[in-house]
Amino acid sequence: MITLLNKIKRFFKRIFRKNGRISEDCWDLDIAFYKWLNEHLKVYKEEASRMVDLDYFHWEYKGKTWSQGDIIDELIRLSDLLAKDEWLDKYPIDGVGPIDAEEEAREDLCNLWFAVLPTMWW
Repeated sequence: MITLLNKIKRFFKRIFRKNGRISEDCWDLDIAFYKWLNEHLKVYKEEASRMVDLDYFHWEYKGKTWSQGDIIDELIRLSDLLAKDEWLDKYPIDGVGPIDAEEEAREDLCNLWFAVLPTMWW
């Protein structure tokens, strides 16, 4: 007798064989991006910091001077926060409550990533 779990496993194996990837990641593409960015920034910081001076480049953002290392740390913090997707658990979905905090975190992440992206190589 085929259990529900076996049916689910077969379903995902069939999708993976067909596409070479699981397209269901696209249901939460924002969360998938935050997780991807978080993981890759941690590796970049660990690997590149041995070869690159992460304090060489500086940017001004929101009245503060940020080094590349500062931005990477902030991006790791923001992507970790956004990847948890706890905003809707804490606040009603009808928009009542401080959803602005999530929007500000997203905006900061995008602006900081856009600023530092051209320097993210070694």
